[in-house]
Amino acid sequence: MPILIFLIILAVLALVIVISAASAADSWAAAQQAQAAIEAARAAKAAAVGQTSASLGLTAAVVFLVVLNIAAVGVIVWLILHIRKLQTQQPPAGRWLPGPNARWGRLADGQTTHSLPAADPIQQLVQLELLRYLKSLNQPSRAALPAAHDEGEEDLW
Repeated sequence: MPILIFLIILAVLALVIVISAASAADSWAAAQQAQAAIEAARAAKAAAVGQTSASLGLTAAVVFLVVLNIAAVGVIVWLILHIRKLQTQQPPAGRWLPGPNARWGRLADGQTTHSLPAADPIQQLVQLELLRYLKSLNQPSRAALPAAHDEGEEDLW
């Protein structure tokens, strides 16, 4: 009988070892399952962050394109209205201003490029004669020149 009790104790011990091993394996499997759930949660979090950033980027691009289209339509409408306004205006009459610094200006009809009014032709002739007289007064006369002249020299006057 002592052997039978020993065998029963040994069988009970083996059963306890098997149950504890199974329990340990079950605990290990549960721990591995928990670790897999943690990794899945991390992957889901990364996917959610990626999806959010992609959605925000797409939203920003759409908003930018909408604003750009609205601005383009505004510029086109302004240009059309400005061109119609220019077409209804009469072009300025008169000649173009002369010179490189005229800045695309025009003269009105009858306007001259200088600030002095156009003079009377008689007055212009009187001024011309006055200038000739003053010039003749400024030039030395031939009688005042020295008379020493060689025949070979040419006349400087």
